[in-house]
Amino acid sequence: MVVGHILAGTLATPFRRLLAGSQASYLPRPALALSQILEQIETTIRDSGGPYVCGAELSFADVSLYTNLNLVLEFRCFASMDLLSAHPKTAAMLAAVDVKARGWMEQRVRDHQLGYRSVIEFFAVTNTPFVWSRQKAPHSESVSIVRGTDATI
Repeated sequence: MVVGHILAGTLATPFRRLLAGSQASYLPRPALALSQILEQIETTIRDSGGPYVCGAELSFADVSLYTNLNLVLEFRCFASMDLLSAHPKTAAMLAAVDVKARGWMEQRVRDHQLGYRSVIEFFAVTNTPFVWSRQKAPHSESVSIVRGTDATI
């Protein structure tokens, strides 16, 4: 997806399929796996009494699923609306966590993703091989990896 995004606005667009392959060759297995995972989540929420994975209270499991599913479902190759409409309890859980996580998500996008909401778009813009379109994070030269230390990357 990142390669496709990078090549979308370049002269290499006709060669994108050669570099990344056709969706028909690489998409069926991931789409099936995602569908199976969503079905398992749906069953788990239903069996827990919901609206969350572990029952009535929000847990780390819900936040973890929300974060990971958010990233996966933004891939354009997945029909996320269709997938979620087939799993209404999962969609409701994601919507409930989204309300609670909105402030954090906005901060993450602002502080760590140059304002790009899509992680795919962020990676494409910051990791493109075309130097003239590459961007860096505001403080990319020295980013502390451990709070309160001098460790940098």
